[in-house]
Amino acid sequence: MIHDNTQLPLIDVAGILLEPGRKHKLGYKKKQYKFLPSPYTYCTTDIPRPMRAMFDQYEGADYAYSQGNSYQLLCLVAIKNVDVSVLMNGQLDQFCYPKRKPSSKHLSAKQVALVIPMLLLEFQKLHQYCSHCLPECFTVTCALTTSSVVAPSTRYASSTKAYLESMSVPLSADWSTNWLSEIQNNYVALGVVCESTQVENYTQEASVGPANVLSDVGGHTKLWT
Repeated sequence: MIHDNTQLPLIDVAGILLEPGRKHKLGYKKKQYKFLPSPYTYCTTDIPRPMRAMFDQYEGADYAYSQGNSYQLLCLVAIKNVDVSVLMNGQLDQFCYPKRKPSSKHLSAKQVALVIPMLLLEFQKLHQYCSHCLPECFTVTCALTTSSVVAPSTRYASSTKAYLESMSVPLSADWSTNWLSEIQNNYVALGVVCESTQVENYTQEASVGPANVLSDVGGHTKLWT
């Protein structure tokens, strides 16, 4: 996936699968969305402590608040029945926690990885359990254009064969007869291209401010003439 520097990548949700035996190209265009905070929207930029604790595991990274990360933390708590009071110092009401009876059966890490993407798609259901999983006030997205061609070429495959045979790498037992299919089945090339240096900006602006509201209320109630 292609993401902004302040965005923690959610590979399970936004990742792209690349088929072997092809040369892939990803073209992207950047878009930015900025929303007004309360009272105009319910967006937030505050990073709760559980999310901050998760971000601290990535040394040197400066990640921003993400609604998707909030849902992911909620899923981990709901599925694995983790005692979030350890993260919240006993203040469970300050963050997401499942309003259901804990299950005595714990899922394996592999099962959790399979279930989380499905739960992340059910945003409306998840919001019932997480009143603090608010949308972001500022987001950056990349519109992607994907394309691919069959690769590698026969000429390049021959040079790859010679290179592999000169290296001390294990080869299949039928390498001498099936080397071309082996290379094609294990070859993936990727090129990432910025299609435009222009950035699309979508900014929410207030059409009515506090002074306008006060003036309208006063006028309708005839507080002043």
